[in-house]
Amino acid sequence: MPRRAADQPARLLHLDCLAMLDLDAYLARIGLNGRPSVAQVHRAHATSIPFENLDPQRGKPVSLDPDDLAHKLVSERRGGYCFE
Repeated sequence: MPRRAADQPARLLHLDCLAMLDLDAYLARIGLNGRPSVAQVHRAHATSIPFENLDPQRGKPVSLDPDDLAHKLVSERRGGYCFE
């Protein structure tokens, strides 16, 4: 999978529900690159990001803040809770 050069800006996806998401990092997290279809993204997300409930088990509240979600699912490479 090709990596972005250090001097090349990240492609950012702006959605009203997801402030700013580093699209290249997200696609790399789910094993895709380039311009995949919505169906490819859906399948890759569902098969690459597992369900986990570690935070609730530890008594840590689940944050739905878009930055927190991106950090947890993409940067930390963790799984998501049922609605993440």
